[in-house]
Amino acid sequence: MFSQDVADVKMVFEWTIKYLEENQSDNWTIRYILLLWSSVLLLVPFSFQKLPSPIHPSRILEKALRMLELSGAERVAAVYFVATFIKRGDEYKVDKFVEWASRSIVSIGVLECLCLLAKGIDLTDMNIQSIIVLVNEQSGISDTLMQKLRLKLARRLVVFQQERSADHIEKVLKEHLNGLLHKDTVVRWSAAKGVALIAKKFNGIRDDVCKFIFKVMRSAQNDPLQLPNHFHGCCLALGELVKMRLVRDYDLLTEWIFYVQKSLVLFNYR
Repeated sequence: MFSQDVADVKMVFEWTIKYLEENQSDNWTIRYILLLWSSVLLLVPFSFQKLPSPIHPSRILEKALRMLELSGAERVAAVYFVATFIKRGDEYKVDKFVEWASRSIVSIGVLECLCLLAKGIDLTDMNIQSIIVLVNEQSGISDTLMQKLRLKLARRLVVFQQERSADHIEKVLKEHLNGLLHKDTVVRWSAAKGVALIAKKFNGIRDDVCKFIFKVMRSAQNDPLQLPNHFHGCCLALGELVKMRLVRDYDLLTEWIFYVQKSLVLFNYR
């Protein structure tokens, strides 16, 4: 457990800045731990304006923003630090981060950070629109993790957005339904969760979602081995819908059980 004592703030921030500036490859574990500890200390209800500039957390933020482009554990720690710093809301706000991200390459770390922010704070409609523009610019990227994060962020925005456009909801839902057919399991699973959450939030489209999924299942059942991704993605989505009690038609439930049984027999080797 990391200490959350105000007395440790100066010491931990000083160490974090020191090791981040040295940036020696052998010390990545130290940087990782210190970034996480600094993230915890950001939660302390204490004004950092009283800290001298050499150890101010904004210096850590500058380094952490660059680390969002890295891979591995250091990026994970940087994501938590940046998101926690923004959630404080007293010095560095969401609009600044989105503006910074729009001027740089949108990396996995940036999307991970936006996902945390979309869940952890109340975003204004202006914030949401800016993030939507940023996310839509990445629609052509084929990277699996990027696609998973795009879907995750898109559904969080559409679920929490105050003024929802029907066209935007339809677009996000369509992206998730297409994601059910993706070649990679992590994308299909993310899409399945999103389909169920959107259907739960907007009851008017629940029946249409179920009809689409069953339509795909019926078209794939004759030769499911040729369309394994379609079959698997729809099974995941139906599982999420049933878990949320959104499939209430007895005949559809019976049909769904049939497809699950068929999948277990056909795809047990996977």
